[in-house]
Amino acid sequence: MRSPRYVFDSAARSVVGLPPAVRVGSVDTVLGQAAYDAHMNETMTQQRPAGLDTPSAPVPDSFAQPAATVPELRISWAGAAAAAVSWVATIAIVEAVAPPADPNAVLSAFEALLTLAFTTAILVAAVGLAMRQRLGVMATIVGGGVFVAGSVSCWMGGHVGSWITVQAVLGVTMMLVGGGVLRRS
Repeated sequence: MRSPRYVFDSAARSVVGLPPAVRVGSVDTVLGQAAYDAHMNETMTQQRPAGLDTPSAPVPDSFAQPAATVPELRISWAGAAAAAVSWVATIAIVEAVAPPADPNAVLSAFEALLTLAFTTAILVAAVGLAMRQRLGVMATIVGGGVFVAGSVSCWMGGHVGSWITVQAVLGVTMMLVGGGVLRRS
């Protein structure tokens, strides 16, 4: 059986074009090993570029930390609960203080768009918060903005009363709660 060193030496000699060393038993002859060593030293010094003789700088581990961090898409249970409570409290308080709507009133195009945006924000927030996704909190912020825009449009349309102020303050509160949850997640 051949030793692993002999197998390696034979393969290396055949790669560089030298005949395998003459073997007596398991030891190379001095002439064969000396010729091999001389040839390898000559080959290595001729084919090696000059810059490889100096030690190279350590290669940074590019997989240790990503170049850009991706924000976590999930929010905490406490954050989802805070945003959900802000929705429930805001809608309950606004419905309690708002005067009854005129059943014969016709919605303007702007009011219809605000209603559509608010309904969409409620649905997206409900699904997003139930799944603890950042999208639910962003929909809470949008819903607060729609509340504020609705308050301004009511005031510009001639409606008066403290309920408009309450609605605007609650809209800003929803936006602040959503912003706080996003900041902490």
